[in-house]
Amino acid sequence: MPQAATERVVIVGAGVAGLFAAILLARAGREVLVVDRDPDAAGDGRAGDGRAGDGRANRPAALTRSGLTQARHSHAFLARFRLLLATRAPDLLDALLAVGAREIRVAELTGVTGVTGLAGATGTPGAGGVDGDGDGDGDGDGDGDGDGDGSMTSTADDVAGLPCGDPADLVVLGCRRALLDATLRAAAVAEPGVTIRAGHRVTGLVTSPGRPGAPGRSGDVPWVRGVRLEDGSAVEADLVVDAGGRLSPVRELLAAAGAPATPELDVPCGIAYYSRFYARRGDRSLATALNRGHTVGASFDRYSCLVFPADNDTFSVTFGVLPEDTEMRVLRHDDAFDAAVRAIRMVAPWLEVAAAIGTAGPTGSTGPTGAPDGSARAGSAGRAGGAVPLGPVAAMSGLRNRFRPWVDDGRPIALGVLPIGDAALITNPAHTRGTTLAALTAAWLVDAVTATNDPGERALRLDAALRAEGLPWLHDSCEQDAARLARWRSTAPASPPAPAIPPTEPATLAAEPATRTMLPTPPPESRWDRRIPAGRSEPDGPVAVTNGEAFLAAGRDPVVRQAFTRLQNMLALPAEVLANPAFVARVRAVQASGWRPAPVTGPSRDELVATARAALIGALGSDDPGLASVPAGPTP
Repeated sequence: MPQAATERVVIVGAGVAGLFAAILLARAGREVLVVDRDPDAAGDGRAGDGRAGDGRANRPAALTRSGLTQARHSHAFLARFRLLLATRAPDLLDALLAVGAREIRVAELTGVTGVTGLAGATGTPGAGGVDGDGDGDGDGDGDGDGDGDGSMTSTADDVAGLPCGDPADLVVLGCRRALLDATLRAAAVAEPGVTIRAGHRVTGLVTSPGRPGAPGRSGDVPWVRGVRLEDGSAVEADLVVDAGGRLSPVRELLAAAGAPATPELDVPCGIAYYSRFYARRGDRSLATALNRGHTVGASFDRYSCLVFPADNDTFSVTFGVLPEDTEMRVLRHDDAFDAAVRAIRMVAPWLEVAAAIGTAGPTGSTGPTGAPDGSARAGSAGRAGGAVPLGPVAAMSGLRNRFRPWVDDGRPIALGVLPIGDAALITNPAHTRGTTLAALTAAWLVDAVTATNDPGERALRLDAALRAEGLPWLHDSCEQDAARLARWRSTAPASPPAPAIPPTEPATLAAEPATRTMLPTPPPESRWDRRIPAGRSEPDGPVAVTNGEAFLAAGRDPVVRQAFTRLQNMLALPAEVLANPAFVARVRAVQASGWRPAPVTGPSRDELVATARAALIGALGSDDPGLASVPAGPTP
């Protein structure tokens, strides 16, 4: 392989994974070319069609690239993502804050204190963080009995052995995905050693036979030496990076070049989304408290609704519904969507811009913000009039959790090509982990590339990182999806779950069929009704608690809350928290106490449909029963 200073890298795809990898690789001495089929992928170095300095709410249409359909939906960039920027590329974090990204200090919002601060602390009911699995059992706003015992006290000894970490790390970035992409694009354009070639589709690979004796027993697999573009030209490279997303052509092109097939994990998420963005007429403050970490909302009767504060004065609202629920498709229509939001008391104030709480500093830092039940409270001055929609409702469906390994039984399927982002690993967007995982895979790629020049060893190193630090999030996503579907569909899966795949045993994965459904059995709702003596576990029970159980217990126990909030922000792996004996014991103690959070109130599914349909009929002046099928809004 060439020396680092002359190594040529072609990255297929100019999303978060591709752009972040390009910047980091260039700073590590590589010459990087990013190729993307979208004509808008290069821009001119400024947000919108590249213009990072003009990514405000008055240019919403320019921000979203036609090839970046996911940018039309809600995003939050977890504390792990912010920490990655702060340590690997602090100038990128500064650039995001400069264009209006909001820092949401989750530790302050949820009542999380430091380890020393937990001694003698009393937890704040309702500060349970994000809705781990959309359980709909409560928004964590206390025990509802008014006797002041809705929380538990703790001592410094309580946190021994728990991954509580530093609460100062719990800062989420509120920002539209389009603005993040525009900021990364501007940084990549300005980075010496990075070139972006937009509007060019990759149609083939330049390959040669693998060399004998290559690491990982990979001597007889294709060695990728570059890419072919649709105009017939070829671009030579020492390394090709597949950052082309879930629809990337590279995997199929490798198969055509003779690369062996590998088994995949591929599980439908079982949810469809409807999202819309708004601006609050220049008001950057929060319209309500955030009752779920960095969002406000809940899971209701067969649907969920969450508000995501974003950059500057913008925010988004997303409904999650069952994909087979055809009547809920009325939410595709703008008037129906807005009426549905206004029908939900805890999120309705966001559309009114009449009273807001909390303050935002110059960089968007947001401090403690009022009522734990999500209701509006008077505070900093709001502006009269409703929030301004920034575009039509966007719909998204057909989502899947997927892991596509490029190493099979310790053997790379090709040399000179590595996958990152959604080309390698996809999880349900509901858990807001996708962008963080994309950036992490880019960092793992750079670590592998800078550690060795050997293509086989690079493939093995990246695969090991994906299995050890990425695959656990897919398993967790599948478990949460299965639990939600069991509630929303009112029945649990009839068949037992397939065995989990150990993240460090490629041979086990290789023995599985190419595509399989892995739907772990969700925890029974009745588990919360059992009275388990404090300090004891069920004789035949699981050694770990579920994400949903931890979420509920976090509403009462501040120690559970601190560790669980780190889990939800990807600062600790699921097993490090959910299987931690001390954590499990505390969750079981809350269960044994009989405590339950106050129920969430909101329209039933049928009431919401009726409200949305009435609004649409009023807007169109028609009572046609087929209104729900009227085309509306872009559907990726």
